[in-house]
Amino acid sequence: MFRDDSEEQDFREIPTVQPERWEDFVIFRETFLINVQDPEANKAVRAFGKVLFSGVLADGRVWPFSYMDWTEDELWAALADLRQLQGFVKFASDREATYEGDEEEIQRHNRLYRIGRNLFEKLGALADEFEKQLTAEESGTGARKEE
Repeated sequence: MFRDDSEEQDFREIPTVQPERWEDFVIFRETFLINVQDPEANKAVRAFGKVLFSGVLADGRVWPFSYMDWTEDELWAALADLRQLQGFVKFASDREATYEGDEEEIQRHNRLYRIGRNLFEKLGALADEFEKQLTAEESGTGARKEE
């Protein structure tokens, strides 16, 4: 189901996520799904994610607080996902090409590396500002926990 280096595969069907369709991508991040490179397995994992999300929504205990508390929790959850994305971008762009090989490929890789590093910094600044604003509004009744 995961990477099989014994066969040459080029599975890069990463969907364009439209913000208004966010619920179609709510369970598994694309940063995880990129590792499920068998097309059929990838579809199965995505389908399972939809079933899992539907099951969670069907649970009557999904809305345990007031609207304000729920909104606060959702925003802190969004910040956690933003920080996860920031960390993934850092991981993905931490590999500046240092190997011998095709010069054009090395140059392209290094351009992508710089794009990733730039995005990492911008995501960090955005997350820091987002966290600052949320902290100023924090009620203390939400489900957020420090790690």
